[in-house]
Amino acid sequence: MNNKMVNPYFEKFKVRAAEIGPNGKAKFSVLINFFQEAAWQHADALGVSVPALMEKGHTWVLHRLFLRVVKPVEKNEVVEVETWPSGIEKFFTFRDMRFKNERQELVAEGCTAWVVIDIEKRRLIPVPDYITGGNFVIENNHLPHPTDKLPSLGEAISGPGFQVYYQHLDQNNHVNNVHYLEWMLASLPQDYLLHMSLKEIDIQFKSECVLNDEITSEFQQLSDTEIIHSLKEKYSKREVARAISTWEER
Repeated sequence: MNNKMVNPYFEKFKVRAAEIGPNGKAKFSVLINFFQEAAWQHADALGVSVPALMEKGHTWVLHRLFLRVVKPVEKNEVVEVETWPSGIEKFFTFRDMRFKNERQELVAEGCTAWVVIDIEKRRLIPVPDYITGGNFVIENNHLPHPTDKLPSLGEAISGPGFQVYYQHLDQNNHVNNVHYLEWMLASLPQDYLLHMSLKEIDIQFKSECVLNDEITSEFQQLSDTEIIHSLKEKYSKREVARAISTWEER
């Protein structure tokens, strides 16, 4: 990366009809997709996109994502995503995000932690010098970086199982992050989903899901508004993701 000043990246997205859920609001996963697109474009502009890293035998992997919805988004609303790299440690880089509507009202905010892996070995490596050597960080983080481990499940309820198909894969040849959230939510009772709205999600991505993996989704309800989730590979019992979700009544 060169040493030119890094600025936050802004991109606007219009919420389409297909992105609206049964409650008439934008699905939670839509905001994650908006963020991922903006983060991709910003990384590309900074010279550290997935294809750029792949040329060096490396790639980005999302390790942790926290997102809080402040104000529901309606169909046809235009949302502006602001995102910026907010920190670097030995094995982690951090990227924050903020979403505002056309009235400049805050509608959501969040932060993420990313790691770099060696593609051939599929192993975590320290953040390379070509990333840390640039003027990469904007000291503007407004939320604590997500570093604490999430609690494990106690007595869990099992939901449906899922098989990884080709359409679930991204450019890294593993399951795209949004599908993890969708599988977690699919295990919850339908009556709960119809009467509650997802307010916050904190997801820790623990290992990759690849083609033909079979995934089981479990959850434990801590209270009326807080749930712990876990996704595991069916046969090896390897945990692939864990999350805490926070809800409110519609």
